[in-house]
Amino acid sequence: MMDELLTQFLVEAPELVQQGSDALLALERRPDDRAATDEAFRAFHTLKGSVGLFDLPAMGLALHAGEDVLSAIRSGGRVADSEAVDGLLAVLSQSERWLSAIEAEGGLPNGAGEVARRLVDQLKVGAAGSVGIEQIETPEWAEALRGTTPEQGALTAVRYAPTQGAYFAGDDPVALMAGLPGLVRFDLALEPDGGETDYDPFTCRLILLALTSATVAEARAVLRFVPDQVEVIPLTPHDSPDHTPSGATDRAGLRTLRVEAERIERLAALTDELVVARTALAALSTAAKTDDIRGLIQALATQSKRLDRLTGQIHHQVTALRMTPVAPLLRRFPRVARDLARSLGKEVDVLVEDNGVEADKTIFDGLLEPLTHLIRNAVDHGVETPADRQKVGKPRKGAIHLATSAVSGRFELILGDDGAGLDPAEIRSAVVRKGLMSAEAVQALADNDIIDLIFLPGFSTASALTDVSGRGVGMDAVRTAVQRLGGRIAIDSTTGQGTTVRISLPLNLALTKIIVVTAGADLYGVPIDCVLEIVRVSGGAVSPIRAGRAFAWRRRTVPLLSLATLVGGDASLTAGDDTVLIIQAGQDLVGLTVDAIDHRADVVVRPLDGLLADMPGVDGTTLLGDGRVLMVLDPEVLVG
Repeated sequence: MMDELLTQFLVEAPELVQQGSDALLALERRPDDRAATDEAFRAFHTLKGSVGLFDLPAMGLALHAGEDVLSAIRSGGRVADSEAVDGLLAVLSQSERWLSAIEAEGGLPNGAGEVARRLVDQLKVGAAGSVGIEQIETPEWAEALRGTTPEQGALTAVRYAPTQGAYFAGDDPVALMAGLPGLVRFDLALEPDGGETDYDPFTCRLILLALTSATVAEARAVLRFVPDQVEVIPLTPHDSPDHTPSGATDRAGLRTLRVEAERIERLAALTDELVVARTALAALSTAAKTDDIRGLIQALATQSKRLDRLTGQIHHQVTALRMTPVAPLLRRFPRVARDLARSLGKEVDVLVEDNGVEADKTIFDGLLEPLTHLIRNAVDHGVETPADRQKVGKPRKGAIHLATSAVSGRFELILGDDGAGLDPAEIRSAVVRKGLMSAEAVQALADNDIIDLIFLPGFSTASALTDVSGRGVGMDAVRTAVQRLGGRIAIDSTTGQGTTVRISLPLNLALTKIIVVTAGADLYGVPIDCVLEIVRVSGGAVSPIRAGRAFAWRRRTVPLLSLATLVGGDASLTAGDDTVLIIQAGQDLVGLTVDAIDHRADVVVRPLDGLLADMPGVDGTTLLGDGRVLMVLDPEVLVG
């Protein structure tokens, strides 16, 4: 049961961390925003309560401190200034790291207790007069109790002060405390009364103290009927590693995917239909023993169509299960940009537009690292300092725009900043200085081509080694990560105005629907999502325009290109009508002539690697049913 609770906690906790981060960033912009304060408080409170179910005292300590700061802000006892927001965001960032450690290693890392105490100290900065921060310190009675035992592991201290009428209420304080699991020490004392009255055996003046190896949640469960009379304090071990939460072993590599219940229900309904179809096939095997061959063939054809429909729908639903909103991925980057900008003495606002896009979970996971690198590049190399921006007439705060969209079956991501942009002269100098190319070769390149040199392994314009720059892990790593996902990356930049990075990836990395076409002597695959329509165009409808050809389609003039020519072959010279694929290429339409439409297929597309990884206009390869390798094209790049 505990293992199930921990699994659920590891799924929900990152969402709470993100919810708290969003609220804190809003609170920093609008310190009087009560709704943002309440939202942040709820996130901390829920996280702290969930952590209390497990043996994670260090994490609980830090979250408790953060909750108290937010409580003080809500009550007016503290201002939501930059020091407070910095400390609270630091707690959430550390909580993220701790969650990753629990998922990968089964517990908090060594030294977590000391990290938590530093976070508490950071939250105390500017907290004079605020309520609750000092309550985070371990009470004297708990410290004294800890000193009575050589036990060095994580312990829980319990203090039970029953009401004077406890005996008449039917409570047995000693029996309750004795029922604590893992009892290490149990002390009894009398509450002092100043010697003014004689001892009354019917009045309870007991103070009961206990040390237990049980978790806070387990101790509270035993004393759940007297919660107002009990203090339960987690004691973080000073000299030993933090304990592993119960049920947290063997959790390395845990991968989870949250799915809407409606999608599961649709898949279950389709599975029920598939079972019915299987039963019908069993009945046909009996019918095969009769002499009605024609009826049997018709029945088989009907069931074959039914199975084809069901398997297609099931594939669609299973694919949908892997699709996840990209909003949670994008929402974490404003905090990354803010923290880095503050460390560099810069100011930056990050605008995120997810547009409700969903993408394959593999893309979601694979984009985290390259996007983090791009955001850090935008803040470090792109956005200028406030003073420099004001000198050139820009606002003090830099702007970073992160937007996603779904276009023709592809996931498109745009990251732009209004910073200094890329300087071609500086890139030329850095490439030559690092020995990546000769001076003559660099000078021969146009400025547009120079920008692509930032993808060279080892390229960097940083003159000194810092926590952010100069470590030799650059844009080549970003491009490799994007290509590994079957995508492409491009950069546009204008000196003094900013830089825009465009990433294009397939929305889905499972099966892809393609049309297999013939161009010249070869077969090629074209993703169906890229094709608006397939039409027949007669020779008389094609008009020469300059060096090319075009035709009219739905009141628009569409340029006509030969697929065979684009892939390096010879255009068909066959007279007569052309079979044309209408392709959406950015904002334009293009017609691609092919010799024939062979068939449609659902395939697994494997991205190109090695020497072919940079081949333009090719999404990847797949295997046909007869074992041949089929090249799957990217028409938008091919016609560009």
